[in-house]
Amino acid sequence: MAEAPTLNMIERGLIGTPEVFRARLERLGPTFVKLGQFLALRPDLIPAEYGTELLGLLDDAHPMPWEEARALLAESLGRDPDHLFAQIRPQPVGSGSIAQAHRARLHDGREVVIKIRRRGIAERVDRDLRQATRLAALLERAGADLIVSPREAVEEMAIWLRQELDFKRELDNLTRMYANHAKDDGIRIPQPYPDLCGDGVLTCEFLDGIALSRIIRAQQSGDPRRMEPLRELGYERDRLAYRLLDTCLTQIFVYRFFAIDLHPGNLMLLPDGRLGMIDFGLCGELETTMRQRLLRYFGAIVRDDADALYQAAESLLESTDASRPEIFKREFYAATSVWTAKRREPVAGEDGPAGGQTHIWLMQIVRAARSAHMHISSDSMALYRALLTAETVTGMLGARVDLRRVGGDFFPALQARELFRPLSPLELQGIIGSISELLKRSPERLEHLLGELFAERYTLNVETRASTRDQHLADRHARMISVAIVSVGLAVLLGGASLPVWFGVPLGWPVGIALGACYLWLLKQWRSGR
Repeated sequence: MAEAPTLNMIERGLIGTPEVFRARLERLGPTFVKLGQFLALRPDLIPAEYGTELLGLLDDAHPMPWEEARALLAESLGRDPDHLFAQIRPQPVGSGSIAQAHRARLHDGREVVIKIRRRGIAERVDRDLRQATRLAALLERAGADLIVSPREAVEEMAIWLRQELDFKRELDNLTRMYANHAKDDGIRIPQPYPDLCGDGVLTCEFLDGIALSRIIRAQQSGDPRRMEPLRELGYERDRLAYRLLDTCLTQIFVYRFFAIDLHPGNLMLLPDGRLGMIDFGLCGELETTMRQRLLRYFGAIVRDDADALYQAAESLLESTDASRPEIFKREFYAATSVWTAKRREPVAGEDGPAGGQTHIWLMQIVRAARSAHMHISSDSMALYRALLTAETVTGMLGARVDLRRVGGDFFPALQARELFRPLSPLELQGIIGSISELLKRSPERLEHLLGELFAERYTLNVETRASTRDQHLADRHARMISVAIVSVGLAVLLGGASLPVWFGVPLGWPVGIALGACYLWLLKQWRSGR
């Protein structure tokens, strides 16, 4: 459906034109406005014409009166706002479906922004989600071929909406993100002020910049006068897009904690040319095992290794009895070959179409997994959405960078850093301690292993359904492996600085004889098996 230029008649009758669909969501209320924001940057869910129209929902929620906002602020903080802030501007600087933001100044002169949650929004969200679930069931019966079913999309939205309602969670996310990027030159995260936060209020540093949603609309208008203020700020779309994708990869693979909701209303161009990020209600965390699998995955993308890419992709999926891995493999290689061919086509001129194709390929891979009934974890989907959204934004900017190009610089640099990272004093101390402990306990463990072998108590359990001859060969290989392991231990002991003396005889002599016997036995077995 995302690749189709238009909707079929049934779907258009249910949804309407892009303009009608946007107006319908606005009439349905805050939850459906949030749904529109969610869909605006999901080309895997809706056609591009709808996403472009829904982009206008990002900044246009109806503001609540200042008297109501001030009352909510006093209730949440438990004190008169006039005592806590030197000044608060009644006119909001942003009004969303869940909260609205007011610019303020502290008594020491610092500029902050106060995010105030709307009254009764949690109850409204729950009520609207029930209605959205019924609408999703209707769309599903229409037979729309989506990468994610409407029912699953609403379930995903429900989880994220409830997270965005939790301002304590967002404060924790903001605090962690601010600490991670405190020393980064290319990006700014607003500083949180926990003492001025409450159940329905979040206060943080004010970043004075131009939202990327405004930049995108200015570019789409084609009016050069609207672009002039951006050029005065030194705006370069490729550089800004590169920084966005690099920041996304840095959060995922370096800090292992990343922002998911990267829509243009949460991103801004700052006067010093840096990228500003706000709104961290939705964040994901990458655990170690998944990180290693994703590093293999993206490493294969950068190397153009289709086979390694397929193996890495398969390791990210979970199979069931209903899964059809052969279907996934066929569709994976088909999509990858098309993606590779498109990337190798001649690059268009400066005013031609942007070159970001990786998000389209990612959509096709997820679609292939779904058609093969292979499960994608919620963590993987969160990461998928972050990467997909980031590259979609760069495409809306008209930039000529995509995930693969940025990854081509990012991942080799990451590997170089991680190669030398274990040599830090703290980790080096841990490695030396582990080696020392291994050397200290090696004689004891080797003595136990030799005792088990000589007493014929050492066993290696092998289950096989092969022939008698194959079993004999397997047994011989197992014995050879066991003796090879023992020989390595003997060689380590023999290379030690000093060995104990038993009954007046240095241990080095019997160890050397045993090592020679192991080598002779291994040579005999090898020759007989040729």
